[in-house]
Amino acid sequence: MPSARQHETMDLTVGDKVCVLPGRHFQDFAAGDSGVVSMVDRKAQTCQVYFDHRLGSEPLNVAFRNLSRVDGGGSGSSWPRAEVLPLAEAEDERPRRKAERELDVAPVLGSALGALASAGYWEGALAHLGSTPSPACPSGAGQQAQQDCEGCGLDMQEDVSSLLEHKKHTEGEKTGKGCVVTGKYHYPVMPGMRIEVSEWQHCQSYCRVTEGCQFFSFWPDSGCELQSGPGEYRTATSAYSGVISGPANCADDPPGAINLLDMSFMYCAAHPDAKCCKCGTCCLPYCDNAKWTLREGCNYEVTGWCHPSFPPPVCFD
Repeated sequence: MPSARQHETMDLTVGDKVCVLPGRHFQDFAAGDSGVVSMVDRKAQTCQVYFDHRLGSEPLNVAFRNLSRVDGGGSGSSWPRAEVLPLAEAEDERPRRKAERELDVAPVLGSALGALASAGYWEGALAHLGSTPSPACPSGAGQQAQQDCEGCGLDMQEDVSSLLEHKKHTEGEKTGKGCVVTGKYHYPVMPGMRIEVSEWQHCQSYCRVTEGCQFFSFWPDSGCELQSGPGEYRTATSAYSGVISGPANCADDPPGAINLLDMSFMYCAAHPDAKCCKCGTCCLPYCDNAKWTLREGCNYEVTGWCHPSFPPPVCFD
C-alpha cells in the first residue's frame, strides 16, 4: 500500500495523486476514492480532482481537508499525467486525454463496440431479426460505414419465428420502462472495467457477459461502468442526471432465452476486424446447403429448413 501524508503537512500541486480521507462521504465521491489534481486554489484551500471512478467526466472541486496525497504522484491513476495536466486555454475547451484501460481485453472490446455502434449494428440487425431488413445498412452513421455495409442484411421472406425464440431489445424501448432507471446509479464500481458504448443496452449486455457483474451504469459521456453489488444507491448531480442504470438482467427476460446481443458482443470482442461486426450479421442465421446455420464462434445451434436460393449475407465473410 502506498503511504499517504495528511493534508496539514502537504502542499498540493497539479499532478499530485490524492485520495479521499476516511469518514468523508459526499454525493459524487467518498472515502477511498482516488484521482489526480488538475487545478489548485491555495487561497481557498481547494483543488479540482479528476477521480478515477469518474474517468471521462469533469473534475470535482474538493477541499484540502478532505484529501491525503498518495506517494508516487499520478503513476497509479487511470489519468495519464502528461495529458491531464494542461488546462484548457479557451473557456469552452476541456482538458483532453486518452482513456487508458486496465484490462487487456478492454481495447478489443472498445474497438469492436466502436465498429458496431458506427454501423448501427444493434438497431439494424438484432432488432430486425425475423423481419425483412433493408438492403442497405439501417443506420444514420457516417458514409464510410454505409459503404462498408452496402448490401448487408438477409432477404428473409420466410417466417423465421419458429427457428429462434429470443428476447429482442429494440431501440423502441424507452428508458424508464422495465427495470432501468434514469438519474441514479450504484456505487462503488468494478475497478478497471470502464469502456465506452453508444447505447445503454450495450452497457447492460457488457454487464451480462462480465463475471461478477450485477449492475451497470451508462453515463452521458458514453462511459459504461459495472458494479458487483447494489452497494450505495446514489442520486446523480444535475450534470450527470442523464445516467441510466439497472441490473444485468431484467425480470421480464425469460430464463435461458437466446440473447443475440450478448453473443454478438462476445464474438466481436474476440474478432474485432470481422466484416460482420460492421454489418450486424455475425450471429444471425443464414442459409447454407438449404439449412439454417451460423458462423463458428456463435455459441448456440439453430436448425431448420430454408430455400437454398438464400445466400450468406454480403458482410458475412
